[in-house]
Amino acid sequence: MNNKELIPPGLTYLADNIISKNNILGASRGTRAKWAKDLSFPEETETIFFAGCGYQYASELESLMSLLRRIDKSAISTEMAMSLASFQKRLGIDASGIYRRVMARGSDGAQPLLSAVKVLRNLGVKFGYLGDDEPCCGALLHYTGLHKKFAQHAQQVHDTLKSRGLDVPMITTSITDANQSHASDVFRTASDCGIKYIKLGYWDYGGFGMAKEQIRKMQNDLNGIFKLCEEYDVNAAVHIHSGNCLSSSAVLLWMLLRDYDPTHLGAYIDPGHMAVEGGLTGWRMGMDLLRENTRIVAVKDFGWFKGSHEAGRKGWRAEIVPLSEGLVPWVEVFQYLREMGFDGPVSLHSEYEYLDLKGLIHQTKSDLEYIRDILNKL
Repeated sequence: MNNKELIPPGLTYLADNIISKNNILGASRGTRAKWAKDLSFPEETETIFFAGCGYQYASELESLMSLLRRIDKSAISTEMAMSLASFQKRLGIDASGIYRRVMARGSDGAQPLLSAVKVLRNLGVKFGYLGDDEPCCGALLHYTGLHKKFAQHAQQVHDTLKSRGLDVPMITTSITDANQSHASDVFRTASDCGIKYIKLGYWDYGGFGMAKEQIRKMQNDLNGIFKLCEEYDVNAAVHIHSGNCLSSSAVLLWMLLRDYDPTHLGAYIDPGHMAVEGGLTGWRMGMDLLRENTRIVAVKDFGWFKGSHEAGRKGWRAEIVPLSEGLVPWVEVFQYLREMGFDGPVSLHSEYEYLDLKGLIHQTKSDLEYIRDILNKL
């Protein structure tokens, strides 16, 4: 039995839509961008708004799922599912009717997209939109195990973005082991697409008494990942994350990375998480130790808050707070980054889960202004 025979025909149908039509619904060119027909976007820009298939066709996803259930219950093989015309006719599926219903409903299903555009514009972000030229992300090809197809599609997506003068500096993955089934494909594809940085996944701490064994395993995992980085000439970065992660300690991460060439295996430092784990000077020592290893920087902040006492434990907890109010002395952080000669990606994490949309927009805008003010004064 080959891999294709293990994939449900319904998923194969979606995969073929991506390959042949560049969207999961199989809609024809010209339908994708109708949600934005009343919006104007600059033609040349360094940043684009990526709408994605899910939101652009959100109003008809329920009908699409019903269609998939019919496909999976039918006596149709996966190979036949790849021949869309034959099996659509056999099932009596009117794909064009789906498209018409999507368009007839107007932009109601795309309201999240319209809201997102409004939010970004209110934040002062300048961006464009590829419209009918926007490619499908192709994630389904990866999830269904069609890794070669996914790699080919990723290259096509990269070529489309590059042709518009756009750059993809980094990607986020869950990779923690070079032997994961998809790891080599991801690294190879990133390299082929000219993507320099790959954010790795997380190594969880298993509990008291397990640290030494887990650290040895993480070191072994990093050995394999480093070899992939060398083979494909990319940089993989381990994110510092407070809490139940082996990478919660900047000092430990430095010890794990110090023998590797930082151009291939580096650190994704996060001063917010570093301040949670070492609020007085631990974050500073971490930045000092990792100065040659730092390749990506995250920007968010935390505060400690006293809550209720549960099961005899003190109720202190760390929560996300505005950049101007948290533990991190951001002026110092950016001074150190300048001293280090850092010139990699800086990622703003607006993770205010306790705010409503209006509050989130306001706070994110305030954070951006706060950071810009610091940078302008350095």
